[in-house]
Amino acid sequence: MNNYWGAPTPIKTYISNGAIVSYPYLTYDPTGLSKVAPLAEDAELVLLKKAMNLIEQNDLLAAREICLDIIDNYSDSYAAFNALSLLTRTFDLSEKETTKLKFKTLFNKDKKKLNAVAGLILAELDKENKLKNIDEVISKHKDDAIIEDALFAKFLYYYNDIQDKENARLVSNELDKLFPNSVSNIDAHQHLGDKDYLQKEYSFAKTDQEQKQNIVASPLPTEYNLFVNYPNPFNPVTVIKYALPYASNVNITVYNTLGQIVKEYFEGTKEAGYYTVIFDGENLSSGVYFYSIKTITSNEKENFNATKKMSLIK
Repeated sequence: MNNYWGAPTPIKTYISNGAIVSYPYLTYDPTGLSKVAPLAEDAELVLLKKAMNLIEQNDLLAAREICLDIIDNYSDSYAAFNALSLLTRTFDLSEKETTKLKFKTLFNKDKKKLNAVAGLILAELDKENKLKNIDEVISKHKDDAIIEDALFAKFLYYYNDIQDKENARLVSNELDKLFPNSVSNIDAHQHLGDKDYLQKEYSFAKTDQEQKQNIVASPLPTEYNLFVNYPNPFNPVTVIKYALPYASNVNITVYNTLGQIVKEYFEGTKEAGYYTVIFDGENLSSGVYFYSIKTITSNEKENFNATKKMSLIK
């Protein structure tokens, strides 16, 4: 935070309806070497920053009004998704029913992805009606890509929450039909222990030791990839997966919305293959976080950088 990024306004990096937020940042070169004049921040980012400061000051009502303002007036921006996640922090424990009602209202307001995400957050908040809320998201957004996240949330409800593997299998079959090559589908098969399926189609290697012993005969990836973490939203643990087509030195970093590093994984040099790291947000507050990967091959001829967004909801 409070860094100068080489320009008055840092370049925004967009990640599937989200973005890395570099604020608070300096709009001038503190060394005095740059002559570029400072520029104003985007209005929605100024509001988001103000809401975060108000939460730190425990002025939850004022922060809530600002979050709702961003959601209403900047609904197509990446800031709106950050505000939606931040909104959960503007209610105290005595306001559980008010919180659920607000997210129910946001879910019913429109058919945008932002509203669908509100519905999935509601499912986490309203444990007694979790399945019903997930099904409502699926029904309302059946033609949208967000249904993949909703189906996987439903799978995890059956598999983890009530330990109903029979119905979890039925949801996995639905993922097979609609999203056969998705990470959520692969992850569902991993939960169910479908080793034959994973070895034949995708087979994420479990550990370095298994790779060395060739216990898992997994096809090597043909390109670099940083996959969407699962589950997402999560509480408090999630899995981050990545793919290497060549032996590479790997560094994975997790940031908060202020750009502060909350966790680093110095993976060292990895052979070509699929890998996972486990991120535990037990000691972090609810909100949006970003995870990035930086790789470089041993001969320094190939490198790969990517960033994705995840939400921690407690």
